[in-house]
Amino acid sequence: MLAARTGRRHRRLPPVDTAARPPALGLDRLARALEAVAERHQALRARLQDDGSLAVDPVRPEALRAAVRRIGTSGLTPGALCDRIAAAAEEDADSLAPRQGAMVRLSWFDADADADTAPGPGGPATGARQGRLLVTVHHLAVDAVSWHILLTDLYTAWESAGRVAAPRLDAVPLPLDAWSRALRAEAAAPAALAELPYWQRLLRAPHATVAGARLSPSKDIHATAGELRLTLPAETTAPLLTTVPAAFGTRTHEVLLTALALAHTAWRRSDTGSGTALLVDVEGHGREQLADDTDLSATVGWLTTLHPVRVDPGIPDWDPEGDPADLRLGDALRRVAAELARVPRRGLGFGLLRHLNPDTAPALAALPAPRIGFNYLGRAGAQDTGADWSAAPEADALPLGADPRMPMAHAVEVNAVVEEHEDGPRLSAHWLWAGRLLTAEEADELARLWFAALGALVAHTAAAAPAGAASATPVLPQDAADADPGELARLTARTGLPVARLLPLTPLQEGLLFHARYDIRDLDVYNVQITLAVEGPLHAERFRTACDALLRRHPALRAAFLQLRSGDPVQVVPREAAMPWTVHDLSGLGEEERRERAGAVLEADRRRRFDPARPPLMRCTLLVHGEERHTLALSMHHLLVDGWTTSLVLRDLLALFDHDGDDTALPPPADYTAYLRWLADQDAEEARTAWSGALAGLRQPTLLCPGADTARVAALPERVPVDLTEAETAALLDVSRRHGVTLNTLLRVAWALCLQRRTGHRDITFGATVSGRPAELPGVEEMVGLFINTVPVRVRFDPAEPVAGLLERIQGEHAELLPYHHLALPEIQRAAGLGPLFDSCVVVENYPTAASHPGEEPDDGLRLSGVSGHDAYHYPLKLMAAPGTELHLEVSHRPDLVDAGTGRAVAADLRELLTELPGALAVPTERFLRPAPGPAPGQLVERLRELVAEVLRTGPVRADDDVFDLGCDSLGALRLAGRIEAELDRAVDVATVFRCRTARALAAALARPA
Repeated sequence: MLAARTGRRHRRLPPVDTAARPPALGLDRLARALEAVAERHQALRARLQDDGSLAVDPVRPEALRAAVRRIGTSGLTPGALCDRIAAAAEEDADSLAPRQGAMVRLSWFDADADADTAPGPGGPATGARQGRLLVTVHHLAVDAVSWHILLTDLYTAWESAGRVAAPRLDAVPLPLDAWSRALRAEAAAPAALAELPYWQRLLRAPHATVAGARLSPSKDIHATAGELRLTLPAETTAPLLTTVPAAFGTRTHEVLLTALALAHTAWRRSDTGSGTALLVDVEGHGREQLADDTDLSATVGWLTTLHPVRVDPGIPDWDPEGDPADLRLGDALRRVAAELARVPRRGLGFGLLRHLNPDTAPALAALPAPRIGFNYLGRAGAQDTGADWSAAPEADALPLGADPRMPMAHAVEVNAVVEEHEDGPRLSAHWLWAGRLLTAEEADELARLWFAALGALVAHTAAAAPAGAASATPVLPQDAADADPGELARLTARTGLPVARLLPLTPLQEGLLFHARYDIRDLDVYNVQITLAVEGPLHAERFRTACDALLRRHPALRAAFLQLRSGDPVQVVPREAAMPWTVHDLSGLGEEERRERAGAVLEADRRRRFDPARPPLMRCTLLVHGEERHTLALSMHHLLVDGWTTSLVLRDLLALFDHDGDDTALPPPADYTAYLRWLADQDAEEARTAWSGALAGLRQPTLLCPGADTARVAALPERVPVDLTEAETAALLDVSRRHGVTLNTLLRVAWALCLQRRTGHRDITFGATVSGRPAELPGVEEMVGLFINTVPVRVRFDPAEPVAGLLERIQGEHAELLPYHHLALPEIQRAAGLGPLFDSCVVVENYPTAASHPGEEPDDGLRLSGVSGHDAYHYPLKLMAAPGTELHLEVSHRPDLVDAGTGRAVAADLRELLTELPGALAVPTERFLRPAPGPAPGQLVERLRELVAEVLRTGPVRADDDVFDLGCDSLGALRLAGRIEAELDRAVDVATVFRCRTARALAAALARPA
C-alpha cells in the first residue's frame, strides 16, 4: 500500500507505503473497510469550516464508496507502474476537498486483469499477482503517528469485511473532538497560564537570526523555495543514536539541535554581535497526557505541536576543522540538554496559549518568532519486505511537498529522519528555504556545516572515552554478532538455544524477575493463563503451527531472562523457539468427571512454574472435551506480556491459524526494541527529582501487613467481586465529566479511603499500574512486549477539604507525574527514603479486550464460545477495575496475609464509597474518614508507656506508674494528651489524663466507646 497525506495550503510529508495483494482486496470489500475506519476515526469525516475549526459529520457511505477506485495495471512495466501511481497520487490529492468533508481517497492498482471482484473466504487464487493500494489523506486529518494507526485499522477492517457484511472496529478511547475540548479547557487552566512568563522570556531573549529580512506571505511561498536532501553515512549515524546520547545523558534530538546551533554560529561567523543562541521552532507529536488516563494511542488526526526552543551551545568560535577533543563540545551538548529539559510539558502549553487562549495569544504573537523550523521524525516506519500489506517499492513515485501556493512558515526548515539501509541506519535531512532570503550556496553551506558538527560530536565522544576502556555492561539492544564471545557462549549454554539478540529489561521486568527467582519452591503468582473455549472441528496441528509462527513473528515472546557476568539482568532472545504443547483427551469421561478433570489440569498448569532462563516462557495446553468441543489454554509469564499485549497475542494467534502459520498475509509487526530505545532516552535524573518532590514530607508508608514477607507466596489470591449497576456507573461518569476528573481518579480516592479506614493514616500511599506505552512512539499500540509499570500514588486527606476539591487536587498531582511513569519503582522508593511505600495496588484494565478484535472468529466453522483469563499479583491486597457501562471491580487478597473477612469488608467499603461519593461532592472529606483502628489492649498499654516516657523525658515507664509521681504537671498533661491524639488518632481531654494517671488506666479509658 502506498499512502500520502496532502492538501491545499497544507504540506505533504514523507509517505508511509504498504503493499496489498489485489485479488484479495475487492472494491466492495475495500469500501466497506474504509467505512468502518471512518466510523472509528472522526478525522476522516471531518469538514473544514470558515473559522478554521473542524465539524464532524456522520459517516456518508455513498461518499466513501465514491472515494475508492480500481485502476488496472495488468501488463505495465515497473517504470510505467511508477508513472501511473504518480499520476493517480496527483489526481487523488487534487480531489480532496476538506470544506466538503472529502478527506480520504483509496486507489487500488490491480495487477490482475480479471479481478474486479474479491474471491471467497479461501483467499487469493494461486499465482495471483501482487498490486498496490494508494491511501491519500488530507493533512488536516492525519499526522505521522496517525499513519500506523490508520493503516493497521484499514487492514483489520478489510480482514473483517471478508467475514461480515458490515465490519466494526472498537471505539477510540479518546475521540478527536473530546481531545479538542480538553485542549481548549487546558488553555485556560492555571497550569497553562503559569507557563506564560517562561515563553515570554524565551522569545524576548537575544538570539541570532537565520535571515535578516522577514518572510513575505505573498513572495516567500513553496513555489519559490529551494530544496536539498543530504544523507549522513551509517558510521556517523549509529553513534548519534547510541554512544553519543549515552555518554552525555542526552537524547538524539538534543544532539541534533546542538549541532544545528554550532553550524549556524560557524555559518554566521562574520556576524559576531548576534551571539551563539539560536531560536528554533520544534515540531512535536502533541500526544501529551493531560490526565492519567489520557489515551491517544488510537486517535487519528493532525495532533502535532510547534513550540520555540532557545539553543545556545555557548561556543562562538567553533571550527569544523578543529580538535574533536575540545572539551567545549561536551559542555555545549550538556548545556543545550539542560535548557531543553526546562521546557514545560514538552512545549504543549505554548500552542495552547498562542492559539487557543484569546487573552494570552496577542502577547505571544507580538514577540519575535523563530526563523528556522526543525522536525526530527525518529526512525522511519515500514520498509519494503515484499509481503502483503508491507512497504511498497514505489514510494519515490509519490509526489511530495506542499501546495506551491502555500506560504513558507520559516526562512529555513529541516526535516530529519533515520532510515534503515543494508549497512545500518542513516540520517536523512530534507532542507527547504525561502529562495528570496537565502541563496542555494548559503543553504548548502549551512546544511553541510550541520553534518560536520554532528561528525565533530561523534568524534569528540570517541576521543573523550579512555583508551581501551570498555563498559562491563554492553549497550543494549545488541545483536549476537556484536556480543562478547565468552558471554555469548555462556548465555547460549544456559538457554540451550542459539542467541540472536540481547535486550535490556524494562523497570517492571526487573521486579518480576526478582519475584520469579525469589524462591523457586513457592508459587509464582505472575503466571498468566488465557483459556479459549472453542466449538467446531479443531485441527490441533494447525493450531500448533500457529503457536510456533507466533513466536517467530514476535521475538519478544521468545525471550529468556538471565544475568550477565556483571550481575546485570538481560533479555536473551534466541533465533528460534518452539511452543511447548500438551494435549489432554477427556472425551471418554463422563460430564461431571470431565469437568473436574479439566479444572484440575488448568489449576495445575497455573501453578507450574516457568524457568526464566529456559525459553520460551509460554506453553499451550489443549483439552479435548469432544469431537467439536475443545479448550485451549495459553500460559505465559508476566515477564513477556501485559494486558494490552495479551490481546494482541490472541489476535495474531487466531489470524495465524486462519493463514496456516503464514504471517506474510498480516501487517509487519511493530518493533519492540523501538520502545526499549525510547526508554533508554528518558531523563532518569529529572524523573527522580520529580518523584522526590511528589513524595516530600511523607512520614511513613501505608502497609497493611508490616513486617510480612510479601515476596514469598504460599497461596493464590482469593477474589471478591464488586459490580456497580449501570445507573451507579453513570453517576460516577457524570462526576468525571462535570469536574474534569477521570474515573481512574475516583477509583484511587475511594481506594485511599478504604486504606485510611484500616490504618488511620491521613497520608496514604498505594501502587498503581500504568500503561507505559508512550503515545508519541509510532506503532506503540501494535508492539508486543511488557510496557506497564507500577508507581506510587499518594493521597493526602484534609478533613475540611470538600470531596470535589480533593478529586481535582489528586487529578492535578497525578497529571504532573505522568511524564515520569517510566522510572523504576525501586528508584522512586530510594528517592523517598522510606523503603517499601505500599503493599496494596490498583489495576485499571484500560486496553482492548481479547474478544474485542473484529474478525477474531477463526475460519473453518470454528466458534469462540468463551475467553477467560487468570493472573495475580504478589501484593496482599489488590483492586482490579474493568470500566464499561457497568463498572466491574474485583478485590483480591492473599489468604496467607489477609483473611477472608477483611477482604469482604474492603469490598463492601469500596462499593459504599463509590455509590456515596457522587452525591457528596460539596461535603467535607472528614465525613468519609475514620479513626485509626484501636490496637489490642496489650499493644495499647505498651504504646502509652512509650508516649509517657517520651513526653516526660524519663526512663522506662511501667504500666501502673503514676505519671504525676514521675514529674508530670499541667503542661505535661496537655502535651501527653496532644501526643496521644496525634499518634493514636483519638481525642483525649486533659481531665482524662488527671483522672486516669497510669498507662493501664489510660488504655482502659481509650478502649471504652466514645
